[in-house]
Amino acid sequence: MTGYDLLAEAECLAWETGEYLDFFKGSFNVCFHIGFGEGQPSALIRFAKPSHTLSSRRDEKVSNDIRVIEFSANTPPSQPPTFCCWGLSDKSPAQLGPFIMWTSSKGYAYDQAELILDPAIPSATLDTIYDQLASHLLQISRLTFPSIGAISKEAATQSGPSSQLNTGFPHSHLPTTPFPTATPFLHSLTETHLRHFQSQRNLCQDGQNVRKRFIARRKLQHFLPKCTTQKDDPSPLFNDDLQPTNILINPSTLKITGIIDWEFTNAMPAQFIHDPPWSLLLRGPNVWIDRFGGIAQFLERYVPHVEQFVRSLVRAEAKEHDAAATAARAGEHAVVQGEEERLSTRM
Repeated sequence: MTGYDLLAEAECLAWETGEYLDFFKGSFNVCFHIGFGEGQPSALIRFAKPSHTLSSRRDEKVSNDIRVIEFSANTPPSQPPTFCCWGLSDKSPAQLGPFIMWTSSKGYAYDQAELILDPAIPSATLDTIYDQLASHLLQISRLTFPSIGAISKEAATQSGPSSQLNTGFPHSHLPTTPFPTATPFLHSLTETHLRHFQSQRNLCQDGQNVRKRFIARRKLQHFLPKCTTQKDDPSPLFNDDLQPTNILINPSTLKITGIIDWEFTNAMPAQFIHDPPWSLLLRGPNVWIDRFGGIAQFLERYVPHVEQFVRSLVRAEAKEHDAAATAARAGEHAVVQGEEERLSTRM
């Protein structure tokens, strides 16, 4: 019996009328699917995984998730399926840690494990999913902030994104205030990568790996002038963990029924949301480079999917543009974006 089995058994005991149905896990959370009988809605209850997040940070991680859920609740399909309740460690059933619970709609998250996107998948199937994700990104990109950092329920940025993981990174070096523009944020980010390299002594396996990681961090510093812009765009909401394991989807209709795990969502530089989603091939570029043939093979597969996703974004923008134009003709307040302002153009 694994640790997850023990957690699942404990959870079943905590819900007297419930029945354990299934669980799925990500890097930092585990979700249990609990049923309450035929014809009754089931529930998803999610806990921060033990040992993957510092105990002192588990409550903060769940609180961050809730702030984003509450702020973006009117942006479908960003909200989780029928959000019910949440609690910190002192309110946790069976003392399993801070939790979030939803009434589950018919949808499943895919455990991607070592999966990569099937190159033979029908284009129409991808269009169905990409169209929904494009609409989601378009709506999220409209939620903007005056500075860069974590958000509060009142939509004001707080301190910068915090290090919540069990990495041994010295907390005294974490940012404590929001960043006004992208340039100081990115400079701070490169410094954080170097400090993390220095402080986590078990990060590398051998001398060659040490050299590779050090050079990568130094090159990132040199690339900064090419990655930043002098234009002070508003900072949009950006979810860095938008990937298949966090997307609930109905396998019969391919309809996205909810998106979960928002704890790493912050107000970020506009360039972040202007980039295509990194998960279009399910696995990120870092995994492709290390395990599946290198950067050339990654680009060979990734670029056509970026082009397909941008076409989905163009369709979503066209629908939004038509609706805004119709409202404007009717005398209602509406914002009609120009071509150069559209997300598809910048992406």
